[in-house]
Parts: sequence; structure tokens; C-alpha cells
Amino acid sequence: MEIYTIEEIINKLIGDITPVGDEGVDSIRLENLKHYGELIDRLVSNVDDIAYKYRNSNYSSIKNLVNEANKILDKLGIEE
Repeated sequence: MEIYTIEEIINKLIGDITPVGDEGVDSIRLENLKHYGELIDRLVSNVDDIAYKYRNSNYSSIKNLVNEANKILDKLGIEE
């Protein structure tokens, strides 16, 4: 049984995005890249929602998630 990382699963689901200089192949990879972009946008939006919606929570477990969300957003260069 093979065990895949999340990145490998995404790559298998969406497909390769590396250009090769062949119009037929690269047009498919362009569509794959657009799907990557849509997924990234949704994932970042989900993280941002946590950082914003729960920023004033008094629960320590929620504060931990907010702190982690803010770290992720900072690493991506996205300000609060």
C-alpha cells in the first residue's frame, strides 16, 4: 500500500503544471495551473476566515488556531 503526501494527492487529482514547450500539453497544464490557483485561493481564504472571525475568542484552543492561522498568513506575506 502506497502512502501519499497531501501534495502528491493534489498533484494526482489536478495534474501536472510544469510547462514542456508543447502547445497541446501546455494548454492542459495551463488549465491545471488555473485549478491550483482556485484551490490556493480557497485554502488561504479559509485560513484568513479563522484568523479574522475568531480573533477575539477567549478560549485557549481557539486562540491556538488563530495564532497558527496568523503565522501561515504572515509566511505568505498577507497582513491582518
